[in-house]
Amino acid sequence: VITVANGGPDAAAETTVRDPLRGATFLGAQPTQGRYEVQGGVLVVRFGIVAAGSAASATVRVVPSPSGATVNTASASSSTAGASSRATRASVAARGAC
Repeated sequence: VITVANGGPDAAAETTVRDPLRGATFLGAQPTQGRYEVQGGVLVVRFGIVAAGSAASATVRVVPSPSGATVNTASASSSTAGASSRATRASVAARGAC
């Protein structure tokens, strides 16, 4: 699950998360709002507007590489001045099953 949270004080417009799909085969994604696409091996989730004090998330399904050593890092951005560095953050939680 990738979650982007807006700590405010303003809404974050054009909120986007980019997640390089290194070491994994992408199966699909289900965002709570907005849409997603894969561009050159990078998952791009376009959440749109994330209100102050709220969050949006995307459940991402992948098959990890057989080596089992996969590091996942996502980054969030917004067109709202200051939101990317001050108010909006992205977190990634991975859950696996054998």
